[in-house]
Parts: sequence; C-alpha cells; structure tokens
Amino acid sequence: MFMSYVRVADYKKQQQAAMALYKLKPKNPYYFWAVMSVVMQAYKADEKLAKSVVLVLAERMVKKFVNEGKIEAEQEVQLYLMILEMQVCWFGLILSSMLQFISVICRNITSK
Repeated sequence: MFMSYVRVADYKKQQQAAMALYKLKPKNPYYFWAVMSVVMQAYKADEKLAKSVVLVLAERMVKKFVNEGKIEAEQEVQLYLMILEMQVCWFGLILSSMLQFISVICRNITSK
C-alpha cells in the first residue's frame, strides 16, 4: 500500500501507511518512511507552513528516536540533518543536535 501512495505522490497517505506498518512491525525503516513522508509534505506546502509546522513535526519524530536511543543507520542521521537544513537552523542548533546524536550513539555502542 505504501508504495502505491509513493507512485501517486500522496504524502499524507504515505505517512499513514508507514506508521501503520511501524505499529504492526516496529522497525526503523517503516518509521523513517513516515518521517520522510512528512518531509515531502513540507516540500509540497508553502514555506511558512513547512517551517513552522510540518518540519517541526518531522524533527520531533526523529528526536524521539534519538532520545530513546533507537537510531540505527547513517541514513536516519542524514535525514535528520536534511530536516535541520530545510529549517535553516543556526549552526549552534545543528552542532548541539549532532553532539546529542553522538552521545546517544556512543552509549548504544558501549552498552552492546
């Protein structure tokens, strides 16, 4: 179902299908499909709405996984950086977020 929504560029339905998959089988790729669907909604929305609402949602979704120590792949970090870049965040915010990412990743590595 998700891929059919991708073909027709229905980003909201993509997000819903990805979250349904994630709830059924909690795997990171499904969750990050949902995050990417939110990012695509931001591309489609006007700039003010994208920066004030849609991208904030995408950032919070990723931060949730960072705080829970669930980040598993480089692509997940790259998506987070892309979201920050789209928000035109300040260098300090990006640096702060990256330091948080690194500390969480280091804790995950040392606990395994």
